[in-house]
Amino acid sequence: MKIRNGFVSNSSSASFVCGENFSAKDIENIKKALQDLLKFYNTFFNDNLEFKNIFKKPKQIEQNDLEILEQFDEYVNNYFKNINDRIIIYSKDDNSIPYSLFDLITQKFDAYHIHLG
Repeated sequence: MKIRNGFVSNSSSASFVCGENFSAKDIENIKKALQDLLKFYNTFFNDNLEFKNIFKKPKQIEQNDLEILEQFDEYVNNYFKNINDRIIIYSKDDNSIPYSLFDLITQKFDAYHIHLG
């Protein structure tokens, strides 16, 4: 929970660890699919969100990512075999990914959602 200028907010960022069928060679395809999901969202909700304001570029998990994930989900290593080979999708900022996209991202990429504080 964060406190800002006299009110309480539960804003947080999110990450999604893609399933084992996705690897570094799929990063551009994952980015394109996220752009397509966002386009669908914009059409459905009559919005105009831009990828650069919603997501960071998908990337292969590195050691510092693993350390971040473990701070928020102490069992993260129990969920995955070879987590270092996985692709991670981060939100750009707190609450930047519309909640209605969470299930679509999870299903499309067989992803595990980790709430980052």
